[in-house]
Amino acid sequence: MGSFGFSPGEPHDVVINPNGSATIYGAYNATVHSLNITGNRDQLVTFNLNNGSTATTDWTTGTTLNNATLTGSGRLEGGLNVWDGSRVNVDKGQVMQLTGGNVYNNGTIRVLGTAADTATLEATSSVENGSNGKINLQNANVSFLNGLSNYGQLNVTSGISNVAGYIFNNVGGKIILSGTNDTTFWDTVDVEAGSELRVSAGSKAVFFGEVFQRTDSIFSGSGNKFYEGGLSVGNSPGLGVDAGNVSFGAGNTYLAEIGGLNAGTEFDKYQVAGKLSFGGTLKLMWWSNFSAQAGNAFDLFDWGSSEGTFSTIDTSGAQLANGLNWDFSKLYINGEISVAAVPVPEAVWLFGSGLGLLALKIRRKNNLVS
Repeated sequence: MGSFGFSPGEPHDVVINPNGSATIYGAYNATVHSLNITGNRDQLVTFNLNNGSTATTDWTTGTTLNNATLTGSGRLEGGLNVWDGSRVNVDKGQVMQLTGGNVYNNGTIRVLGTAADTATLEATSSVENGSNGKINLQNANVSFLNGLSNYGQLNVTSGISNVAGYIFNNVGGKIILSGTNDTTFWDTVDVEAGSELRVSAGSKAVFFGEVFQRTDSIFSGSGNKFYEGGLSVGNSPGLGVDAGNVSFGAGNTYLAEIGGLNAGTEFDKYQVAGKLSFGGTLKLMWWSNFSAQAGNAFDLFDWGSSEGTFSTIDTSGAQLANGLNWDFSKLYINGEISVAAVPVPEAVWLFGSGLGLLALKIRRKNNLVS
């Protein structure tokens, strides 16, 4: 921070509040107690990490942006608060690391690269995107190594982007993929009731982690979703509705919990408006100690069109009583599975009939003798 004419150190609470626009360049290695960068909406106040390391020791306060911008490659250590009107800009070719403290964003975080030169953001502690917060990605590699709790918007536009780390999409939160993009989510994505995951036409989302689609969450858009790490709908059990196209990859496990006879409330129901491509494993599991009887049917899937089959159907978690079998003959016709009684083999039936006739003859003979 040589712009000051001296070097602030660990004991100092540094406030940068210029009368006009200014750009402040970080040092190669600087440590202060806290850092507050403040401007107003008529000024452009920017702190550039300048390929160096800026650390704060007061991890409760850390670095605060008020109508200011953080940018540049480098490391910011000790936590970050981005207030409304402030921005974090990571441009093409830049790599920004946020370490050692939590990140709260109620402004805008932009990680905007190009097809030839991506932009990278890594956060090692938990990140919370507030209700007014926006995280905008384009040709970006983003790692939320301790998870993202999203109450605002995570927006991904054209290009190829990668998102790592557990994502918890809270009530009111939106994950929006639009503008012909190809986005890969490498870890768990949990979409709560009252939140939205949108994959618009021409866009594609690939999920290598498990996805939880809670009842009353919104899966909108006519784009394509590819599940490779597991999909579970509802709230043990519940209803999952998707407006687009869905593919279950070879490594995917779709979990269907069954706890009664009512679709969407007592057993999992999955409705896909577009094409549903089956693959991977269908895993059945009893819920709340339910046990099915002969004649019970469960309509697990609805679709606009379908193709493929599950490579494996795992019934180990939904075993039937002796004399009952699972019937999957209608699974790829109308999405229904059912429970049927095991038919008595013909030889056993004939043997039983013979014993019955023999007993009848013996009774008749005894009657004649008496």
